[in-house]
Amino acid sequence: MKILVIFLFSLIAAQSVQGQLVNVESQRIQSDSIRRSGSANLSFAYQENNNKSLIQLRSSLVYQWKTKSLKDILLLLGNYNFSKTKDTRLSNAGFGHIRYNRKFSELVRYELYSQLQYNQLLNLRVRYLAGTGLRFKFSAKKYFKSYVGISAFYEYEENQETTRTFVNDGRLSNYLVLSVPFPKDKGEFTSTTYYQPNFRGIVDFRVSNQTILVFNFTTKLAFTASFSYFYDRFPPTNIASETIFVENGLRLNFR
Repeated sequence: MKILVIFLFSLIAAQSVQGQLVNVESQRIQSDSIRRSGSANLSFAYQENNNKSLIQLRSSLVYQWKTKSLKDILLLLGNYNFSKTKDTRLSNAGFGHIRYNRKFSELVRYELYSQLQYNQLLNLRVRYLAGTGLRFKFSAKKYFKSYVGISAFYEYEENQETTRTFVNDGRLSNYLVLSVPFPKDKGEFTSTTYYQPNFRGIVDFRVSNQTILVFNFTTKLAFTASFSYFYDRFPPTNIASETIFVENGLRLNFR
């Protein structure tokens, strides 16, 4: 366990993310009885073609811990992505996220969270946020689950332009989670939608959706397929408003 914690925090210190808005909901372990659980993903690729080389590294780790009463939950996330050719660094992105949940009733949970990240491709030098709010569990049936979250957070953002710009803002963070577990623990379908308007005006907002299919080969190994969409009404300079990301991979679970 000590090795796991050290590895997790080394990832958090590196901080990585594919986009500016991180889908924490897709990383939760949706179980009311399991106290400790997590998953790890790691991939390395090397390609050489026409005397040109490409190196890619992707890693992530999720760990969730609950108290004996199952009322307090701590969720830790870390992610790091890197790719480069012989002469050029193509991407370098990372993030770390920590979140605490307190269960008040079957319906209501309290949340407190903090996050740190950077993303070279998005000209994001550093982004820090801290927030708090409520999470509502509207349905937890065997074959259907739904959650709604309402919170507020403060964010500090700095870009990598020659003339740096700094952003200090407050935003609402609202999300809707729909989850459909497959029979006999064969997998799960999860769709998460975020809406984050700025306190200064609703014309400044972010919207994202991530839809994930998980097919379990065994209790330890699963295949994942995901589609992500992100829209920022006022993105950083020279960055597109829309981002689409499609990914397939393997997931290793440990409990």
